[in-house]
Amino acid sequence: MREFTDAYLIHSMAYQETSVIARLFTQKFGKVSVIAKGVRKKNHRWRSLLNSFNPINVEIKPSAKSDGLALLYTVEQSGKATHFSDYLVTLSLFYINELIHILVPANQPDQKLYNTYINLLAGITLSNLSYKLRLFELALLESLGYGLHYEYDLNHEKIEPLSHYLVRPLSLPEKMPIDELDNQFVFKGQTLLELLSAGSHSRDEQFKNIKRITKLNIDHLLEEKVLELSLIHISEPTRQAEI
Repeated sequence: MREFTDAYLIHSMAYQETSVIARLFTQKFGKVSVIAKGVRKKNHRWRSLLNSFNPINVEIKPSAKSDGLALLYTVEQSGKATHFSDYLVTLSLFYINELIHILVPANQPDQKLYNTYINLLAGITLSNLSYKLRLFELALLESLGYGLHYEYDLNHEKIEPLSHYLVRPLSLPEKMPIDELDNQFVFKGQTLLELLSAGSHSRDEQFKNIKRITKLNIDHLLEEKVLELSLIHISEPTRQAEI
């Protein structure tokens, strides 16, 4: 059954002589992979639409298999195209696209994450670059089930404001003895309790803490995914795309 959805192109690769396999971040289906037949032909009408950061509305027929390719039937402009004149902003948005491409599970819609992506494209500037990137990273971690809501420690005891805790990736904090605090990821309990409180992003020191902890978690997720993809490549060297 064909369905329409708003979408953005996240990643693409050439397929056969004239086609493209495109990974779309869609409102209705989440991240999906589609085959755009003939789109690499010189005068194909979709060529100017299938570009990064360009809002489109697509008609697709989802694959019956969770790891299969959907068929792309129509592509239309759905809003004003966004252009970024600053190189650093553009590079940062490609970084966000790669996070979606690598980390977001396929075929699992998340309206909140999709809206966060739209707001990122609409509001990012060179002056608020770091702040906007952290907002998306936080939303991504939340979507993946690793939100930074530190209320309990590794032993399932409530975090004590005056105690110190070691933050490890994708895990609850571990309470630390007073003589083992020489680690950049040891934080005071009060800091963790207030990490995502109202106004925390506007406080320089707390914003630095958010940046360090999000980077710790996302770097770990990326390392796990790269390892997983490497193992798949080794075990299935001749696997072909399923259409």
